[in-house]
Amino acid sequence: MYINNVLIIAKKEFSDLLSNWMMLLVLAVYLIIILVNVFNINNMLVADSAPIIHELFGDSYGAYFASCLFWDLTKFGSIVGVMIGCLSMANERHNNALNALLVKPLFRDTIINGKLLGSIAFMVFIIGATLVFDTSALFLFCGNYLAPFLSDYVSRLIIVFLFAIIYVMFFLALSMLISILVKSQAFAMILGLMALYISEMMNVYEFAWNVSSLFPGDRGYTTNLILSLSPDTMLWSLYLTIFKPSLDFFSALALAIPSIEELLLFIAVACISSYIVFTRRDVT
Repeated sequence: MYINNVLIIAKKEFSDLLSNWMMLLVLAVYLIIILVNVFNINNMLVADSAPIIHELFGDSYGAYFASCLFWDLTKFGSIVGVMIGCLSMANERHNNALNALLVKPLFRDTIINGKLLGSIAFMVFIIGATLVFDTSALFLFCGNYLAPFLSDYVSRLIIVFLFAIIYVMFFLALSMLISILVKSQAFAMILGLMALYISEMMNVYEFAWNVSSLFPGDRGYTTNLILSLSPDTMLWSLYLTIFKPSLDFFSALALAIPSIEELLLFIAVACISSYIVFTRRDVT
């Protein structure tokens, strides 16, 4: 019965997100940005800017195209993750559906687990669909360059897809926590986008160095600690390793595991915090 109730709420959450006009608008803009990026990649290749690519990725266009997909799914995908997390709670409050759920004979943990499951399932669906769309666009515009290196491109897709899910999931869970704490939908979205910006800034050494001055102790140690706590630091660390043409799939996966483990820990903290806040305070 408990699992059945969780699945019912998860299905409703998935359906609500899929039919939300704001989410559809964001997804439409997301796909347009991907098309523009692919078109720009094609223009760069036609303009014979290949020496830049060779310098960064050796002779493998496959690694280069996989790196482009990596950024499309993570940096732009994280904005979609923030939207999913915020809309998950905001829609229920706006339609008074959250009150209806809370007065039903359901445990609060059933509701939050169902909403988390539905939101994550929707996010995985969006990332998977975006991966297919992006790859199709690359074949359409850059097929002559991609086809000879298809195996190299495909060998990195699994790692890119897996890390994109985990990276975006962190911002989804964090924005859901913010949306539970903050009842204003607009303010919750602003805070979620600010969290994205702060994550990027924490990866900048000068920013981390300036922030470290606010804390006592060894400033160099504090700076390195701030840098290590940024999801974007993990993102760049992964980017600088897994797209080396000399690496096969298993070598790239081995290098990706530490970053994946760190992000999973961050996700666990955000999800547990959402669970505690939702079950112990008035969220209507």
